[in-house]
Amino acid sequence: MFIYNDTDPNNIEDITLEVIEEKDEHQIFYAITDELSGFSIKSASDDTLDSNGSPLFNKTTWTTTGETSGDVVGYLIHEPTSKTGNTRTDFGGATDFEIEFEVHVE
Repeated sequence: MFIYNDTDPNNIEDITLEVIEEKDEHQIFYAITDELSGFSIKSASDDTLDSNGSPLFNKTTWTTTGETSGDVVGYLIHEPTSKTGNTRTDFGGATDFEIEFEVHVE
C-alpha cells in the first residue's frame, strides 16, 4: 500500500515511509461491511510491525470464500489508544484519512 497526501493537488506527496517510520503512532484499520460475507483482511507476512509487535496493516491479504460484494472502509488512525478492535471506535485516536472501496468478487 502506498499513502499519498493530495491536500495540494499541485504537490502530491508520498507519505508512506513517514507512516511506516511513525508506526507506533499510527494504525491502519479496515472496516468490512456486512454485505461482504466470507470476506476477511489479514496482516501479510511482510507487514510492518510496531515496537510491540502489532501489525500496521500497510501490507495485507484479502480473501473470500466465494462470490460477494460490498464495501471496505480504510482508515489511517493517528495515535490510537488501542491497536486491536472490530470497529473504528475501538481504536480511539484521530482519523488522518478515511477511504471507501467497492469490492466485487466473482
